[in-house]
Amino acid sequence: MQVANVRLRLNKVGSDVPLKDVTPAEAMLLHILHGPSCGGSTFGEKMEKIEIIGEALMATDVPDKIEPDKTIPAKPQIGKPGDSDYQAPQSAQVIKGAVLSYKKGVRPRTDVEELTRLRTKYIMAKDKNLKPIIDIVFPDKFNPKLPQTFAEVQWKEAASVPIETASLNYVTGGLTQTITS
Repeated sequence: MQVANVRLRLNKVGSDVPLKDVTPAEAMLLHILHGPSCGGSTFGEKMEKIEIIGEALMATDVPDKIEPDKTIPAKPQIGKPGDSDYQAPQSAQVIKGAVLSYKKGVRPRTDVEELTRLRTKYIMAKDKNLKPIIDIVFPDKFNPKLPQTFAEVQWKEAASVPIETASLNYVTGGLTQTITS
């Protein structure tokens, strides 16, 4: 999954902010959230404000030293079925060697990990019914299919997602709820 440094346009006047290490799924979500206020040019007129810098990676422990696999040879049948000394034949077995030590490493971020990261980061982005917008954009929590490259993002379709965001109370920083009697 690609990551990029971007300049997120906030309004039609051209006010923008730099963001680092943005994935295609995050850029798509930001485009949905901010596109209406900037005329759909969230990352510039031709999306030219996206500078791809690498791949999304996760720190992890990787096996360093592994003991060799052990092979148990096959054993032939001994005797005949029904005899007191009968032993059934056994096929060969391979026992995988145990991991003796680990070292620090990196691996690609999975779609589930990216969705969890976005859900945590954008937890306050809600629709008018106070449902998280991330769950509307990417409804499959268990087997999500997120865009892996910025070229895969369908910008026009993303901009046409009909989401009405919740009102924000700028004094408290919380969401404004409409109470109906």
